[in-house]
Order: sequence, then C-alpha cells, then structure tokens
Amino acid sequence: MGAYRPRLTLSGELISLLGKVENALGSGGTALPPLGFQEVGRGLRHQGVFKVYALFDRWQPLSERDFLQAHAVMMLDGGGAGHYRGEEVVVRNGGRESMLVVPAFRVPWLMRQVFEWLRSTSLHPLLAALLFHYEVAMIHPFSDGNGRMCRFWVALLGDRWMPHPLWRELEWRLKLDKPRYYSILEGCALSGESTPFLVYVLTCLLAACEAGRSSGRSVCGLSD
Repeated sequence: MGAYRPRLTLSGELISLLGKVENALGSGGTALPPLGFQEVGRGLRHQGVFKVYALFDRWQPLSERDFLQAHAVMMLDGGGAGHYRGEEVVVRNGGRESMLVVPAFRVPWLMRQVFEWLRSTSLHPLLAALLFHYEVAMIHPFSDGNGRMCRFWVALLGDRWMPHPLWRELEWRLKLDKPRYYSILEGCALSGESTPFLVYVLTCLLAACEAGRSSGRSVCGLSD
C-alpha cells in the first residue's frame, strides 16, 4: 500500500469559492460577535463538544495523538472514546445504507497516512483542512463522533491558518444539510473524487460568514 494521495481536481468553481471564503474571513467586515460558551452550551445535545472547544488552544492539529485525545474529551471518556474503532460500521442516511467505509483493521494505517500527508502537504491550508474532513469521513475511524471530530479539526486547522471567531464556534456557525451532506459523500465515494464535497463545504462556510456578518446569530450545526 502506497502513501496517501488526495483525490482532488482544482476546478474553476473550487478556486473561485476558495477565494471568496478567504476574502470573507480576511475582511474586517466579517467580524462576528462572540457567542460565548454559555450561549453555545445551552441546548447542546453533546456536552463533550462544548468541553473540547473550551480547550481550543490546547490541541495541535497536526498531531494524531491530540486527535485521539480530543475525541476522548468530546465523547466524555465513554466506551470507545479516544480509540479507533475495532468493529465494522455502515453509514446510514435517512434510514438507508448510504456508503461503505473502510474495514476496521485498515483504520490505524490510513489515519497515520492522512496525518503524514497533512504535515507535509503544500496545498492551500483551507483545502488541506477540508480534504482532511473528507478523508476522515470516508475512513469513519470512530464508532461515534466522526462528524463532530471532522468539523472540530477543520476549525483547528482553519484557526492556525487564519485566526477568526468563526473557527472557534464552527459547530454552531456552520449549517450543513445532513441528507445532502451524506448524499454528496456517497457520490464522492462512488466516483473517487473529493471536489464536489469541498465545493459544498466551502459554500456552507461562505454562507456562515455572510450570515454572521448580517445578523451575528448562531447557526446550529449537525449533531452526529
């Protein structure tokens, strides 16, 4: 088995969206009023998300060890927390089987490969962060909490690239349509091409920037 290589086409649409998001985040006009941990904590089904964001500056996004430790905090040290899954899983969308993920025995090797790529890539930092999200979603390394860890790690990587209030509240600012999210992932799994997923998430990030700029209100993220 060779080293990990991203499955990505740098399309005109992708490059255009990337520029728009970068401009929105870099513009002084997109400063978001802080939600505050008390506000984001209210009504949150998974209190572990609140806890892991409260330790935002502690985590090193290029560290696989930190990735596992953050999962343990997010899952409140419950069963399987902080460890890659040892069982086979199936991702479901609306009650139906959506996509197959890799066998459990391959998870540690694949995650090590993805982190090695992340540490060495020269790709634009935001695209690298979203590719990491995509690959982790495809690998599905944990029994539970995969979506939350994907979004949290995008937030960490995004903040190291361009510090902005959006990243520290990404779970509440970023609104993803869950059925569409999984449908796009399913299509990418069939085609072996990540670009549609990156276009989708960049579109959602741009919408979050624009919503924050116009109203400052939080947007509820996915809860899986």
